[in-house]
Amino acid sequence: MIFSGGILPYPREAAEKLLKLLTDSRKQFDNQLAREAEKDVLTHLAVSENLDDRFLRESCPAFTGLWIMDILQRLQQPLPELVNRDGEALVFTETRFPFLADQLEEIAQRLDAAPDWERDNPDEHTWTWLPETDAVVDKKQGGMAIDSLLDGQHPLNGTLELIPGVLTLTTNSMGRAQRGQDMLETLLRGLIGPALSSLQTPEQLLEERDARRQDAGAREPADAIDPGIAAEIIHNTLDQHYRQILDESIPALGNKTPRQCARSKKGRERVIEWLKDLENNELRRAASHGQPPYDSRWLWDELKLEQYRDSV
Repeated sequence: MIFSGGILPYPREAAEKLLKLLTDSRKQFDNQLAREAEKDVLTHLAVSENLDDRFLRESCPAFTGLWIMDILQRLQQPLPELVNRDGEALVFTETRFPFLADQLEEIAQRLDAAPDWERDNPDEHTWTWLPETDAVVDKKQGGMAIDSLLDGQHPLNGTLELIPGVLTLTTNSMGRAQRGQDMLETLLRGLIGPALSSLQTPEQLLEERDARRQDAGAREPADAIDPGIAAEIIHNTLDQHYRQILDESIPALGNKTPRQCARSKKGRERVIEWLKDLENNELRRAASHGQPPYDSRWLWDELKLEQYRDSV
């Protein structure tokens, strides 16, 4: 017989199930021994053989069995429902408007004068579509909220790019695409032609990514970004994202902010679990990309929960 060893990467949720299973099984194990043996025999057994070792030997199948079940469940799970800040289904859209090349400057002037559009760079024909500060949106409840941020901090509704002959609006929902189209057709009436839209769901985006990876194989593109620079960009982006999200309502926290949850005992348990999830997800992401993980210790300090970080 040949024995081999390996490490089973257990996500936190599966690890908790395993610990509960072992706790319940140990109680049954002790009760079974008590029924099968006289008290003096059980005492002798405890001395001659470590009961903990015996229990763990008999529990070995539980470690691999539960791990395999968790992997299979994850593989079969569909993507969570993804929505943007407005509660609209996440769909990546591009809406293109044709125009005559000699009208480019007039289109740019009208966009510069419109309060909803902010030019990104004076030397470039790109604009950011800013949300109305006092807008009240009927948000859909539930779903995983994902949205676009300007400089990693400020929300935006979409982006606009103007090149000779084509004006392109990019958004992350069909609702925003339609609202942006209506705004631009009113603002640029007489300057642009009929809109042509294309869309891509998150599922389609993932399928396209997988197809590109299969075609590329193990080859690294010649223009691949330096891993150190990539890690720094990711860490800076996460810094900005988490500083903002501390004061935002999160569905996983009962639509309360992390700061609000940290003030009560029940909320503190939720936010500790949320922080642990963030750290576990980051460890998996960093490992898959061969990068150092993002250090989220400052989040625990910011929420005054640093004393619980290593004890849970």
